[in-house]
Amino acid sequence: MPGDIVSFKHRGYLLGSKKPLTPALYRLRPDLTWEDVVFNFKDQKGKVAGETAHSSSWNLTPCKAIPSQKGKENQKPKGYWLSLDNRRKFFLQFAKDMGFPADSIDKWKQVTNAQILAKEV
Repeated sequence: MPGDIVSFKHRGYLLGSKKPLTPALYRLRPDLTWEDVVFNFKDQKGKVAGETAHSSSWNLTPCKAIPSQKGKENQKPKGYWLSLDNRRKFFLQFAKDMGFPADSIDKWKQVTNAQILAKEV
């Protein structure tokens, strides 16, 4: 609606016009007024698309409500889960942690995706 405050994402700026490259609506911001936007505005220099390997996205309204991403301390190396041995080790350890034998089909049917994802793999 006219007058709504929104956050948007983009992939840098067009070289000639300095307009956002592929802007996309991120979310409505009913928690902000125009006065908040003006008060919190920082004159940021945008990066032109192609200037860097990864152009960062920013908008005029600071987003304090966006949860931060998890740290990379538990992140597995690229291709780790392609290995059958690594997947097997994970599920054997998962069954052991859950207290049932890994070859128990009935117990595996009771396991939910949420339980597996809770292991933060």
